[in-house]
Amino acid sequence: MGERDGYIRLPRFRIETQADLSAPLKAMGMSQVFDPARAALGASATASALLMAAMQQDFVEVNERHGSSDICSYGNSPRDRVSPS
Repeated sequence: MGERDGYIRLPRFRIETQADLSAPLKAMGMSQVFDPARAALGASATASALLMAAMQQDFVEVNERHGSSDICSYGNSPRDRVSPS
């Protein structure tokens, strides 16, 4: 069998997912960052921070012009919250 030119047609699609990574991180031994009594994420000994959740969001998009993907991971701490006006 030899080489020959051809075309491949793929359908257009977009897949989006979101995952809470808190449980896997705790299972890997990072439970202290979610515990207010043990978290040590602050810049100093008097200012501490903790994570309430660790989320990952990603997508893959394929169309006739191009394919693209992106991933975003972020933590949710009480300090990140904004009070409603």
